[in-house]
Amino acid sequence: MFIAARRALIPPLVPAFDAVSSRYARDSTVQRSAADVLLGLAPVGATDDVLDVGCGTGALLARVRARTSGRVVGVDPSAGMLEAACRELPAGVALERLAAEDLPFDAEFDLALSNSALQWFQDVPRALAGVRRALRARGRAA
Repeated sequence: MFIAARRALIPPLVPAFDAVSSRYARDSTVQRSAADVLLGLAPVGATDDVLDVGCGTGALLARVRARTSGRVVGVDPSAGMLEAACRELPAGVALERLAAEDLPFDAEFDLALSNSALQWFQDVPRALAGVRRALRARGRAA
């Protein structure tokens, strides 16, 4: 597992997420239910390259990794959340510390997911433009 840090906008709420990161996986029951719905709306193909924006502790990433042989990348601005993800995720998942507004990807993914994170984005239009830019021509976002 590799965590890359990029110079990026780090939202002001990040310290709060860092503080709860050690118990987030245990306490995030609503997010787990939302992930079930999300994966039903946007099934992961066997070879899809997948981006998870606002990946938190990586619960969705682990499920995605089990469904695809493609590239799996999670991004989150919280170092604490990413450290928790590193402890739990299977091999073959890359993590990057950056905000949704700073996505550097260009036509690299078949599917972009964001589970229960949109409300925390500081600049929603900028973040969604970055998600769109990260997708290939026939890519999907959910």
